[in-house]
Amino acid sequence: MGTGIPAGRQLRRRHVTQNTAAGFASGATITLTAAGRLTLNGVARPVRVTISARRDGTALQVAGSIPVVFATWGVKGPAGFGFLGSLADHGTAEFLLTLRR
Repeated sequence: MGTGIPAGRQLRRRHVTQNTAAGFASGATITLTAAGRLTLNGVARPVRVTISARRDGTALQVAGSIPVVFATWGVKGPAGFGFLGSLADHGTAEFLLTLRR
């Protein structure tokens, strides 16, 4: 406190501003890893996800996916479909966000 060293949100904001202005031109794509919490079926767990972001003028498109093992989240796996057999015990949660100013 009072050390003059930026921390938390201020440091993050400065990092994003500097890196966005210098190296994230319109049409460029960057890939990075983000940490967060995913809640499925009422169960919240920490996750790390690799996301790709692409700037298109004033819009920012962000996409990623997270592998999901159903049992980890308390999700009952899908039942078999007769002669087709059973389905996998895992899946993928995918997302695509378009952010605009």
